[in-house]
Amino acid sequence: MTNFIDRFFSKKIENPNSVLFYVSFFLISLSRMLQSSGLVEIPESIMDVFMVFACVLLLLKIMFDKTGAKRLLIKILVILMVILLRTFGLPMPIVSSCFAFLAMEKVNIKTVIKIDLLVKCAFFIFSAIVFGADYFTGQERVAEYIFEAKKGTAVALYFKNPNTTGLVGTMIALDLLYLKDNKKFRDFVFPTLIAVATFALTTSRAPFLVYCVYLLLQLIKNGKVLTIIQKLTYPVLFGFTFYVVNSVPVGSSMYRILNPLLSSRIWYSIVAYNSAGLTILPSLANTILLKNYIIDIFYVRCIVRYGLITLLLYYIPHLMLPTNATNEQKRMSIIASVYLFFEDAVSNVGFAIPYLIIADAIFNKKEIPDGKNKK
Repeated sequence: MTNFIDRFFSKKIENPNSVLFYVSFFLISLSRMLQSSGLVEIPESIMDVFMVFACVLLLLKIMFDKTGAKRLLIKILVILMVILLRTFGLPMPIVSSCFAFLAMEKVNIKTVIKIDLLVKCAFFIFSAIVFGADYFTGQERVAEYIFEAKKGTAVALYFKNPNTTGLVGTMIALDLLYLKDNKKFRDFVFPTLIAVATFALTTSRAPFLVYCVYLLLQLIKNGKVLTIIQKLTYPVLFGFTFYVVNSVPVGSSMYRILNPLLSSRIWYSIVAYNSAGLTILPSLANTILLKNYIIDIFYVRCIVRYGLITLLLYYIPHLMLPTNATNEQKRMSIIASVYLFFEDAVSNVGFAIPYLIIADAIFNKKEIPDGKNKK
């Protein structure tokens, strides 16, 4: 058993405090998958206990780490701010994600990715097997997870919706690729097959588009160019989002083009903005007001629910990403910003870990010798 654990973690754990992070991340990832699964029903109160316990472990990890007084003070101030925002209505997944980001110091990101892969693959494979068995034996409940739409038949594989299935499949593919340091063409084959197969089943366009963007970014080898794109993507997409909800009338030519492309997200976004307006701080009242609105776009959620302070909170990591970060870390920063334009799921590290990859680049800087490839 010890040999298996050593092989799984690749090498011995150098920082014992990081075990607190690994356990916490496992709980966050597990709770997110349990909440997304249609096969199990876990009371919300139990999920809250999971998240609170995970956050306590993360706080202990931050306090036990031997870090500079200045850095620790900054982390404590951010933690206090996030807790304050929680009292205004900031969702618990965002709180836990912020804590996880701050606790990434001296944590092996590849071990985190392996844990993420373990949880996601277990749920994805189990859901697919049970769905397939029920489908071929004629079980009626499978009909609840097969959706008909203009874009085609979408199969959710016992996740609560096809978009979640698409996200999980795509993140598995990206996890596999991030574990490869010097990727060759053959390294892309299996992950791409996973992404394509997931898209074929779910017809969920956003995850597949994000994966295609990631592949296109592989063509850009210039780190300075990637840095410019990485710094600008988030504010540009937010600016475009705000322009649309604030200035594009329903029924206009731009609306008629964008709304079908984004699966009616534009209509919901404009109506939600007209109903709730712009918020600076998280608004519990707006959350209740808009409970029947399907608001997937993270930037819109920040405008009408989470507040502009949360929008800034999620942009700061992109600003802090070192210019000498690896190209792969910069690509993950870019696709995180792109994904937030379609879904807010990437803001939750239990769903996707690009923000933890950014945290790794910030807190665990590695000196890269001149002349070394930074793919």
